Formats: sequence, C-alpha cells, structure tokens
Amino acid sequence: MMTALLSLVFFGQTANAAILWWDGNASTTNSASDNSSTTGMNWLSGGNWDDGNTSGALGSWTAGNSAIFGGSPASQTVTAGTLTIGNLTFGGGPQGATSGSTPAYTISGGTLTLSGTTMTVNTPTTVSSTLAGAGASLTKSGSGSLILSGNNT
Repeated sequence: MMTALLSLVFFGQTANAAILWWDGNASTTNSASDNSSTTGMNWLSGGNWDDGNTSGALGSWTAGNSAIFGGSPASQTVTAGTLTIGNLTFGGGPQGATSGSTPAYTISGGTLTLSGTTMTVNTPTTVSSTLAGAGASLTKSGSGSLILSGNNT
C-alpha cells in the first residue's frame, strides 16, 4: 500500500457530520454506493446520495460530511461546486473498497475545503476541483492513482 502525504493549508476544520454514499443514477437505500452511471452528474441536485435512511438528490451539503464513491461505472465525472468535505473514498463496490482500474472517478469544479485528512483511492481518481483547508495535511491511502490538477491552496 502506498501512502503519500501532501501539504495543504486548511481553513475551518469541522468534525465529520455523516457518511454519504454516492448512488448516482440509483436510488437504493442501503448504506452503499450503487452508482452504475457513466453520465456526468452534479454533486448536488444531479445525482443521488444514500445516507442509510433515504437515497435522493441533495439540495445542500452539510459541512464535514464524508463521501464514498463506489459502485460499478467504468468512469464518471461529478461536478462538485464549493463544499466542505470530510474524508473521501473512491473505488469499486458498495463501500468503494475494491481496487482495480474501474470505476475511474473525476471530481471537477469549485473548491473542496477538506475537514478530514484522508483520501482513500482504490481506483484511478482525478480531482480537478481546488483543494483548500487549514492547519492539517492530506493523507492519500489506497493502491489507486490520484491526480490533483486543481489550483490547490
């Protein structure tokens, strides 16, 4: 397992509020990522999130929520906007824990302010959103490749 430490400046650290699973085009409530769509979607109002109680589009994001992107699409681009995120997990299967070449996720647009410190990358992942935050480091874990192409602060 490869672990990389990236130094970033972080602002406004908050405790993780909840874990949400990206369902994308699915709407199954099961505390798992059931996405199978390769169509680009928006983080808010464009795809569905499963919180263990419901699965549906979100109108807003609670600062500090952690996100799991899993499922079975070959690849997908998710446009994020400006959000404060806890930990992020990318990979195959319902918990994003499966390693391999798919799904290959790209997160684009806006600024992701990180309040967690771990990005678990089990499949190829590109984050072209700007990463920001205060007083901590970002730890990359998992065997997948991670490309950070945003204007990170």
